Amino acid sequence: MTGNRPNGKEANKKHAATVEAGRANPALHIGLASIGIRAEAPRGSFFLWAPVPPGYTSASFVEFVMDRTGVILTPGTAFGPAGEGCFRISVSVPSKRLQEAMNRMIQNLKTDGGEQ
Repeated sequence: MTGNRPNGKEANKKHAATVEAGRANPALHIGLASIGIRAEAPRGSFFLWAPVPPGYTSASFVEFVMDRTGVILTPGTAFGPAGEGCFRISVSVPSKRLQEAMNRMIQNLKTDGGEQ
């Protein structure tokens, strides 16, 4: 270890634990469900993919969410045309940040996922 920085092995373990906590975080799924979005937990990666609500494209939905909540999502189309209709959330951040993002989305978006 150099100073207060963990070595690579320790940092990898810490990141892996953060990812696992994000995958298993029920607040993420409960929060999405409360705004009308159903998504399965990520199985083999640290990204949650979810469908955009009706009436939105991938790009228009992530822009709407950013404007209303300040939460950054990734449009599915960032990964090619087959990603249209989906957005992506990274669960590789600490659970506290995921909870904050979900709280902001719940407070600022209607339960049907549409405009207020």
